[in-house]
Amino acid sequence: MRFLREESGQVLVFPGLFGARGQLKAAERPIDGAAKPEAFAARETAIRRRMAHCCFYCRWCEAPILLQHGNMGMMFGQPAMRQIDARSIATVCGACGHVGDYSLFRACHGFETRHKVIDTEATGKTILMDWLHCEEKTCSARVPFFMTLEHPLEEMEGRKLAASWLWEDVACASGHPIVAATPTIWGKG
Repeated sequence: MRFLREESGQVLVFPGLFGARGQLKAAERPIDGAAKPEAFAARETAIRRRMAHCCFYCRWCEAPILLQHGNMGMMFGQPAMRQIDARSIATVCGACGHVGDYSLFRACHGFETRHKVIDTEATGKTILMDWLHCEEKTCSARVPFFMTLEHPLEEMEGRKLAASWLWEDVACASGHPIVAATPTIWGKG
């Protein structure tokens, strides 16, 4: 870690790459003093690939469901950081195919104390598939439907996948039921 002091007396801390560059082993340092690009590429990739994920546990099979928090609009972060304002999300479990609603906010449908935000390796990309609405006409809560994809899906492949999902007990943050839907990214019907 490198510390720098401003004229005002503030201390600036630069973690990560600044510290990694200064800690090259003697064998990795070329004679002319320039750093090898290969040595930094591996370290930068390792540093860049770890990111915050929301870790939810499937109600039916207990499998962990990891969604990239930054790609979800930081909706479970501090209020000033949120890009999406919703109290719960819906997602599908990759292990059993059940669609469920999950939340990190207490007193919301889908909250469980095991759900948390963790720092882990990024795999795939979390995308917003659709906004779901509950059956209650007076409820204004919309539920974003997120999914982590390892590779881009073609429309027909996505529709087949969506047809196999099991929609049981999916609800909005207030607990009103949500009917089964095919995400609009693949079209209805």
